[in-house]
Amino acid sequence: NYVDQEIDDETNFFYQKKRRPSIWGDRHFAERAFAKASSWDQEVTNKGVVEVISMQDIVSRVAQFFGCSEQSIYQARRGRGSQNIPRWIAMKLCQDYSGQTLEGIGGLFGVGNYCTVSQTIARLKRLVKEDKCVKDKIYTISTDLTP
Repeated sequence: NYVDQEIDDETNFFYQKKRRPSIWGDRHFAERAFAKASSWDQEVTNKGVVEVISMQDIVSRVAQFFGCSEQSIYQARRGRGSQNIPRWIAMKLCQDYSGQTLEGIGGLFGVGNYCTVSQTIARLKRLVKEDKCVKDKIYTISTDLTP
């Protein structure tokens, strides 16, 4: 019976909002909640509220950890089978801690399409399943980044 009921106009409008935080409630409540949320310099993830970390700080920390230049992280390596693990890790940590979209991350790393960022992070996840050392490195850098 529930599934057969039609969605009312207010509910339908709520779920059609694009690129805006959806806050359910009357106008006064929504304005207060949005104002409060907009003033936070924090990101809410599945880990709870975390401080937003700039992507440049993340890249700097990854470069420091791996003993490489930041420029080498910003530049993609070309060729079948080439790996730039510091770059991959930096992209993943930017996704986790910067509060940026994949498109924003792609802009910093000089990739033309956000799908490239998504594919790179997926490649890293596959590598983590094969190589526990990579997982440990991500954990160590993440721990250093977050309080």
